[in-house]
Amino acid sequence: MTRILMMSFVFLLNNLAMAQNKDTLFEKRLSAFTWMPDGNAIILNVLKIDKTEKSPPFPKKFKFIIQSGTVELLPIDGGGLNVSPDGNSVAYIKQVNGKYQICLYNFTQKEDKVLVNDTLKKYAVSWSPDGKNLVYNIQTGKGANAKVEICTYNIQADRIKQVTENSVYKCYTPSWNIKSNKIVYTLEKGDKRDQIYLTDNNGSFHTNLTNDTTTHNYSPFWMNEKTIIYIQAPGDIMTMKIDGSQKRSLDGISTTQFRYNRNTNSIIYVGADGDLMIYHLKSKTRKVLIKQNQIDTLFNESYYNR
Repeated sequence: MTRILMMSFVFLLNNLAMAQNKDTLFEKRLSAFTWMPDGNAIILNVLKIDKTEKSPPFPKKFKFIIQSGTVELLPIDGGGLNVSPDGNSVAYIKQVNGKYQICLYNFTQKEDKVLVNDTLKKYAVSWSPDGKNLVYNIQTGKGANAKVEICTYNIQADRIKQVTENSVYKCYTPSWNIKSNKIVYTLEKGDKRDQIYLTDNNGSFHTNLTNDTTTHNYSPFWMNEKTIIYIQAPGDIMTMKIDGSQKRSLDGISTTQFRYNRNTNSIIYVGADGDLMIYHLKSKTRKVLIKQNQIDTLFNESYYNR
């Protein structure tokens, strides 16, 4: 009996060691995030990454409730999530059989719906302020010769309209004004001097707002009807008026990824240590929401085994 117990104990220890060794081969990392419109929660994309690079990253989507610090697993298989202005749905990009679909997930009904299903590669989907239209990128070709354009999609009419046509340069990350038909986007010329441009939903004009010959400017969002917030390389968060005037830097924040929420007048961003931070513009105070060393615990293995 003693011999059997000893063998069982050794077997248990070996299994435990194997499990612990397996856990050390993986890490979890925040790769993307977006606000719920009310500012009370954040939608997160958390990757489980194989350190040996033998398997591809395994993504899961979560809703993180700021006040309680709790998470809810979302059954969404896709990327580029952007929540509708009313907070009822989230638009995202899903790849099915080599096709890039724009889909809609309803939080209440817990159902998916395909909106746009054609052969073009798509990303960077965003909403019009009334929730009736989407604006997004399409891509044809690959690498340096790829063409990246901007399209809008009217949900009710099921109608696609191309805003930029046969552009010599790549037009990225479109963002729709919160009250008008204006759209800001990043224009890449290939000279390491990306600029923020302004157009409308008909593409009737294209105006360079940053006119910066020294560095990159990218990831524009609307703070309000007349103010744009964006990143200026290497990692400064800037604001400017809709005509490109009154450019200002937000002191004390350096990042390459952020999202702004109008209802709370606050910014979420990834800090230098990999922590998810929140910065309140009015009080100029910041707080750690999720520390890098808490990610494995908060988004534990039970979520990835479902």
